[in-house]
Amino acid sequence: MIFGDYMIVDNEEPLGVSMNIDVEPLLFQASWEGRRNFEVVDNYYDYKVGDLLALKETRLPLREYEAEDKPVTYTGRRRYVTITHIMNLADYYRNTDLLVLSVKPW
Repeated sequence: MIFGDYMIVDNEEPLGVSMNIDVEPLLFQASWEGRRNFEVVDNYYDYKVGDLLALKETRLPLREYEAEDKPVTYTGRRRYVTITHIMNLADYYRNTDLLVLSVKPW
C-alpha cells in the first residue's frame, strides 16, 4: 500500500532495495513525519548515492536488544528512502567507522 511518499508492505520488499536498516521507534517516527532526513550507519557496506534503503522500525530501542542479547523484533512499519549524500565521519574524527547518509523518500 502506498501513502504519499511512504510505502507499507507486509512481507515483500520492492525490487532494488540495497539494504535494510533497523531504526528504533523514536528515530523512525521522526523520519516517518519528515523531521529526520539522515541515517547514521556503520561503514560495513558499500553504500552509494542512489541506493534504495528499507528503514525497518524496531519494537524496542536497539540498545535494549544488545544489552539482553535478544533477537530484534519489528513493528511492521517500513519507510523506503534513497541515499542523496554520504559523509564519512572518519574524514573528521579519528577512530570512527560511521557514515551519515542523507536520504529522501523514495
